[in-house]
Amino acid sequence: MKKLVIIFSSALLVLCSAVYSQVEYNKHEVSVMLGGGLSGINYSPATGVSGTQKNGLGLLSGIGYHYFFTPNWGIGTGVEFAFYNGEFKLTDVNQRSSATDFEGSAFQFRSATKDFTEKQKSAMMQIPITAQYQSANLFYAAAGLKVGVPLTGKYEGSGTFQNSGWYDREQHLYTNDPYVGFEQARKSADGELDLKLAILATVEAGVKLGIGDNMFLYLGGYFDYGLNNIRKSDPTDNFVTYNGSQRNVTVNSPLMSQYEFEGGKNAFTDKISPLAAGVKVRLSFGLGRSSGVREPVARPDRTERTQPRETAAEEAARRAAADEALRRAAEEDAARRAAEEAAAREQALEEARRTNVAYNNARDVIQKPTDGYDLNESILDARQGRELDEKIALLRVYPNIRIYIVGHTCDVGNDEVNQRVGMERAERARTYLIANGIAENRILRLSTSLDREPLVPNSSEENRKINRRVQLVIVE
Repeated sequence: MKKLVIIFSSALLVLCSAVYSQVEYNKHEVSVMLGGGLSGINYSPATGVSGTQKNGLGLLSGIGYHYFFTPNWGIGTGVEFAFYNGEFKLTDVNQRSSATDFEGSAFQFRSATKDFTEKQKSAMMQIPITAQYQSANLFYAAAGLKVGVPLTGKYEGSGTFQNSGWYDREQHLYTNDPYVGFEQARKSADGELDLKLAILATVEAGVKLGIGDNMFLYLGGYFDYGLNNIRKSDPTDNFVTYNGSQRNVTVNSPLMSQYEFEGGKNAFTDKISPLAAGVKVRLSFGLGRSSGVREPVARPDRTERTQPRETAAEEAARRAAADEALRRAAEEDAARRAAEEAAAREQALEEARRTNVAYNNARDVIQKPTDGYDLNESILDARQGRELDEKIALLRVYPNIRIYIVGHTCDVGNDEVNQRVGMERAERARTYLIANGIAENRILRLSTSLDREPLVPNSSEENRKINRRVQLVIVE
């Protein structure tokens, strides 16, 4: 088992090393999941019990939700349904217990079991709480706990039993009296497993692949290990119970019973707990797109092999100098563009004061849509703020202009969501105008057209960003 885990993990790491992720990430993910592998109710036969336990094939399905604090770290929960299969084989069990026959005579009931096989099946509803890490190359790993609520638990078994009775008064062993249950016969056992709440440790690792806009496919392996004993109480019933006749000789599950012998009593198992390991496929849908910085992806060293290799300190100094140069260049470029935009605004204002043609141009600028909103977002970014600043400057030049504000959305989302987002965009633009000196009574009303008035077809994310806009409409 350990070798399989090592091989599987190594293969995933090799696959993940070839994949690169974007800087943007989804804060929220909802998913559906299906998995399967070896699973069962795990236990070890007690000392002195001649038997073996084996896990069978099980299934895992469910729905999940993950919230990511950063591009790399998040927490997850959900609801899962797990199905466990197991098998217990007893090769040789000799039981001796005190009993009373149908005539009220006391005797020692003896039962020798050969080749008893029992299958256990159970189902649990599991609620996971996990922490998930995902690297820049889309490798992911998760770990945490699960709470398992038993839904069903059944057992079915059969074996060959030699039942007999030893009477001290007669000093005789009765082995062939079917009427009172003394015979060799094959008997079956079936019933309910009495289980309680389970606490499981869980780990999962694999690769996360993008398969479309805000859709991801998780491929990985999982391992669930029960931490507590899920048997509700210590067994008090014997494995084979004598009740006075053949028809009342009952066989119980070894998991829920004990065997009695001349030296005392002993349970077949000390502890039972769920155990599962297998592969899992999860289809995830991302919501709430945000910006972030993932861990940098390592790039190959392109230094000529004839040159001496840099020391770690030299490489760190070189990279720090390059980062500082890029930062200064970005600051200088931002300052230059800000100065150019300010000069352009002043020039536009001067021209607007001089001619009526400038007034018409001002109308066009005021009514030009301010677009580029992220999906379901209404907060103004720096560019959108600058565009509104230009409109505010023109509204100050022409104080008689009155407007109403319309918020627009793209075709993603239902009408209820788009109604809310469209109104939020209009309201935030109104708040920005008033905060920058535009009288409140000049803004006559707010409205939203949802996605009913697209400027361009909603055929790509670029077009959808054009349609996600706010527009100031001049009232004649």
